[in-house]
Amino acid sequence: MTKARQQAWIKKSSVAVLLSTSLLIGQGGYVAAASATPSQVVQLANDLVGTPYQSQSNAPTAFDSAGYVAYVFDKLGVDVANSISGLYSSGVTVEKDAIQPGDVLFFNSSSGAPLNYVGIYTGNNRFVYASRSKGEVIVKDYSSVADHLAGARRYINDNVQQPDQNDNVQQPDQNEKPNQDTDHSSDSEYSAKVASYAKAELGKPYQSGANGPNGFDSAGYVSYVLGKAGVQSDDSISSLYQMGQAVSSNQLQPGDVLFFNSSSGSSLNYTGIYVGDDKFLYASRSRGQVVEQQFSDVAEHFAGARRITAEDSVQPPANETPDDGSVTEPDKPSEEPQQPQQPEEPDTALADKIIATGERFMGTPYKFGAEYPDSGRFDCSSFTQYVYGLNGIKLPRDSRQQSTVGKQISKSELRKGDLVFFRTYGSSSNRITHVAIYAGNDQLLHTYGSPGVTYSKFSGTSWEDRVVMTRRVLPE
Repeated sequence: MTKARQQAWIKKSSVAVLLSTSLLIGQGGYVAAASATPSQVVQLANDLVGTPYQSQSNAPTAFDSAGYVAYVFDKLGVDVANSISGLYSSGVTVEKDAIQPGDVLFFNSSSGAPLNYVGIYTGNNRFVYASRSKGEVIVKDYSSVADHLAGARRYINDNVQQPDQNDNVQQPDQNEKPNQDTDHSSDSEYSAKVASYAKAELGKPYQSGANGPNGFDSAGYVSYVLGKAGVQSDDSISSLYQMGQAVSSNQLQPGDVLFFNSSSGSSLNYTGIYVGDDKFLYASRSRGQVVEQQFSDVAEHFAGARRITAEDSVQPPANETPDDGSVTEPDKPSEEPQQPQQPEEPDTALADKIIATGERFMGTPYKFGAEYPDSGRFDCSSFTQYVYGLNGIKLPRDSRQQSTVGKQISKSELRKGDLVFFRTYGSSSNRITHVAIYAGNDQLLHTYGSPGVTYSKFSGTSWEDRVVMTRRVLPE
């Protein structure tokens, strides 16, 4: 290890201490933290999507493809080389039919040619890498470049999706007096089962109104996972909130269902499954997939938790009233109903509908000049035209024509439903070549290249650097 990399390693020592209970020396001399997991690799890899590309860089603010891979593993306590050849000559070789999330993929332009770039497989036929041509870290369909795969390597000792060792789901010590309520082995086995099923869906795409198996919204994800564990439930947040036993935040165990809202007293926004070690998984609309989240990072928005088992299974009523998303506080059935929420401003409600409509097409392939009804594909402007059109807003077909609709606003005024227009990467011209929907939470909803319809981080990325104009096309 060079002196510079030794210094970088010292700076990251707090991460290494947290992640490593023991160290393994792997093939090629890399050092792997025994407790690093595939889900941690996938989570960090996805978190960096949108970071700018920069040749020969492995800094947090920019990467080349090898620097990106090295940074992800170094942050998780796994010391690897920061060159493609160094990465390729270490680790454990993985056959093409055995690739799992967290494995590293190497590509070349043709058989026998030098390796061109490297990325991290994140499951669901996708991998993430720092793309020179796109100018940033992107998500790409593996199948679209599988013919150019030169090999795969594994740098962590266990790539099997299963409950983490720190998830407190082991059988109780036989010399310990078990707690009457929670330490029975059957309860522990059930918790482990739910946590395992939850982790198996990590990286699956977010899809509004979906409950699996190929996509989920947050309630659909929880309902699907509970269903695999033998629990019959409705796939609405309010119904899940009424099931099972209430659990306080200091009594959480793997398998518990967590609920969050945006502010005290507001309707519940999303739900997820606690998997231990201060982590939970949920289907994230803003990030476009099932992700892992630190509970402590969002604890201020915690609205409650429920421990739901097969004994709590419910049959949905024959004539169910459509769910309006509102719930009462847990364990307080005698309280008066909450006061109705103030209606949203018309433009906010319409913006939410537009975002939800766009999310229905997540993963739909990109093709320049494509019209969706005819081809099942979009280009950037046919996507915005189609999505807004389904919500009663007529837009011209071309992105440059769309940039004349509505009123121009500043970047600091952006809100959900606004359109953002871009120039070509590397161009000094302000000629508009791309359009995206601003979806709030620093996210763009748009389509391009191999990801198709996807979310991209906005601020601090090449997307922000390329903005030509921002416009508001929704009525105010």
